[in-house]
Amino acid sequence: MKKYVLLVLIVCLLNLLVSPALVQASGAYILLSQYSGQIGSMTSVTGEGFSPLDTVSIYVGTNPMPMAVTNTSLSGQLGPIAITIPAGVVPETKVDITAKSGSGLNASVAFYVEGYFPTISVSASGNTPFSTVTVAGSGFAPNENIAITMGDFINLSTVSDSHGQFSGSSFKLPMVKADSYIINAQGTISKNKATSYFYVGGFYPNVFPSAFYLIPGQSIKFSGGGFAPGENVQVFAGSTLVSSFTTDSVGAYKDVGTYTIPTGTASGPLKFRLAGELSKTEVTAEVSVGKFNPQVFPSSYFVLPGDILSFSGIDFAPYEAIRVYEGENPMSLNMITADAKGNFPANSLGFKIPAEFASTKRTITIVGEVSHMPLELAIGVGKFTPQLSPSSYYVKPGEKIVVDGWNFMPHEDVDLSINGTPADPVTSNKTGNIKLGPVSIPFHIPNFILSVFGRNSGGKAALNLPVSNYFPTVTAGSYYVKPGDKIWFSGGAFAPGELVNVSVKQPGAASPTTLGTIQTNKDGYLVENSFPVGLKTPTGTSTYTFRGTESDAVSEVKLDIASFVPLISSGNYYPAPGSTIKIWISGFGPFENLAISVNDKPAKTVAANLVGSAGPIELTLPIKQKSAVIKVVGEDTEISKDITLAMSTFSPVVIASTYYTLPGNQISFTGWGFAPNETVSISNDTAVLGSVTADNTGKFASDKFVIPFTTATSLTYSFAGEESEQVNKVKISLGSFSPYVLLSLYYGKADAAETISGFAFAPNEQVSVKFGSLDLGTVTADAKGSFSVNTTVPQGSGTITATATGLSSGSLGKNNFTFATY
Repeated sequence: MKKYVLLVLIVCLLNLLVSPALVQASGAYILLSQYSGQIGSMTSVTGEGFSPLDTVSIYVGTNPMPMAVTNTSLSGQLGPIAITIPAGVVPETKVDITAKSGSGLNASVAFYVEGYFPTISVSASGNTPFSTVTVAGSGFAPNENIAITMGDFINLSTVSDSHGQFSGSSFKLPMVKADSYIINAQGTISKNKATSYFYVGGFYPNVFPSAFYLIPGQSIKFSGGGFAPGENVQVFAGSTLVSSFTTDSVGAYKDVGTYTIPTGTASGPLKFRLAGELSKTEVTAEVSVGKFNPQVFPSSYFVLPGDILSFSGIDFAPYEAIRVYEGENPMSLNMITADAKGNFPANSLGFKIPAEFASTKRTITIVGEVSHMPLELAIGVGKFTPQLSPSSYYVKPGEKIVVDGWNFMPHEDVDLSINGTPADPVTSNKTGNIKLGPVSIPFHIPNFILSVFGRNSGGKAALNLPVSNYFPTVTAGSYYVKPGDKIWFSGGAFAPGELVNVSVKQPGAASPTTLGTIQTNKDGYLVENSFPVGLKTPTGTSTYTFRGTESDAVSEVKLDIASFVPLISSGNYYPAPGSTIKIWISGFGPFENLAISVNDKPAKTVAANLVGSAGPIELTLPIKQKSAVIKVVGEDTEISKDITLAMSTFSPVVIASTYYTLPGNQISFTGWGFAPNETVSISNDTAVLGSVTADNTGKFASDKFVIPFTTATSLTYSFAGEESEQVNKVKISLGSFSPYVLLSLYYGKADAAETISGFAFAPNEQVSVKFGSLDLGTVTADAKGSFSVNTTVPQGSGTITATATGLSSGSLGKNNFTFATY
């Protein structure tokens, strides 16, 4: 009891020290984890002296609704209970936190509500009127209304969040004068105010014209900035409104307010004024207006009657009419309109020079109707002196030439005569040129004379060309040829486009033989050609003659005719009888058929190629002859060639798969050196086994044969070729069987289990097995000659014998079993 009283006294003293506002009921009191904080802060309530398991409600200030409800412990202790200071209390005041129990025991303690210290931050898209300003703040009361003001022209509100913060409250700056302004943010609960200074600047526009020097008709644009965003700006030239434009989101502009300088504008300075409707600010720019300085360029300063004299020009007034005059004549000869830059292109404003202007100088005047700057040009007019130029000054009969003429009057008729004979007239073109031809040079004249006369200009000209003779030269593609070859000829200096007759005089012939004709091209050269040399042309020199049908020009070519040298070569000069060989043939006529025989028997007919060759050609040789005579005869040339091949003899060889074995085993044989594809008979000492067929190289591989059971120690196998008549023998040594028997039990009593095993008998043979008086029948040995039989020991005494007898090999194996006496 003394300890309890002492504890109560200590608690009461501590409570008085911590909070002078603590009020204690009889026996009950409460404590806080913290006794001050802002609205929304948290504190924990603990207490003692209450009734056990009593219901206790916690209240803050005058709020009739409890902040928490809980039960005390068995010892009457309370908490800890966490409560939050509600938003309804007044900052910078004390508020009571009261614990009321169901039994009537109450206790209170004072909590000091701290004030708020709010701050704000300001950001903006710019500092000029119409810019957007954004205000953010913190340190306000949670969820309180906040009034945001700027002077008398901005008044908006927002609400703080649960942490007393807000962001993103924006407004647009009105049109005010440049100065510093205070932005206030005040909470309706906390009553505290946060301020920030913001400077609102003014507009200072600038302008940059696209050009500072222009002439009437050219356009000007403007670029710059410093106006209000999105405001309409008017452009004045002097006092006249000429265009307008709208600035972008930052008050800038580029290449806008286009204005074209009127053509009648006087040269000198021109001031532009740009005025903003919202910002009420202005900016000026001054440019210089120049005057026109037109220039004209004629297509030529020297022309002929009938020519078109044209012009190009620059630096006239845009779109003005420009006219051309000659001398004192008031009538304009042509008119053109300048483009947007005051220019007009070459070959414009042209007119045709009359014939009466020949051999004079003329003054040409060009005037613009707006620029009024007359330009005078002195133009010389010449006369016509026709000239002729042939495509060649060295001509031959039949050759075609083209003659060009110039310095005639445009589009005039021109009379012609050739060697004194009038020809059809021609008309010059728009430049006074003519083109005659192609004109063929006649045969058998010494000179070609062409005369021309212009009917309008009176111009004359003549052309006198000497005519030469033809001295053709022909060459052959080869000067040493064989019968059947094709020969090509080339050459020139014949008449253009004429036919050339070709003939040949062969060795020993009384007269030449006509072969055909060759056409020459436009230059007198022989076109592509070929003539075959007859397969039966005699050896010697043949003379080919080429004669032009029009020029009568002749050229001769002599060719040496070779004889055929037939040749046969073989891929094997010592072949085996019946084998297939390959031969090659050369030296015969091109493309002729070649008849091939072997030992006077026809074998094949093949065709020679372009050079009289053939091969490789496969031939099968006879078997029972010691040599082969291969003969080739050309059907067209009738020449022949033969070759004799000595054939080898057969030397067959046979080998066995083994040369020592036991009867009952299998054996096979491989042989070679027999005749190709022949049948080989196989036998041994005891029987005829059959036959095998050799392949096309004389090789064979036999089937497997079983060695018969015999008492002999060897066996000879014979191999006889039916075509080659050759026999080869192979001797095989035979071993004898030495079987033995093993028992699983060698000593025991009757009826005991017994296994009898035999070894080294003939593979797969039948073996008769007996055990004493017990006949166990026959069993089949495996491929290794082994067997095993399960049985029981028969009744008996002493010793009995287990025997095994091979029914094919006749071999015997045995072993003894002894009966037990115990």
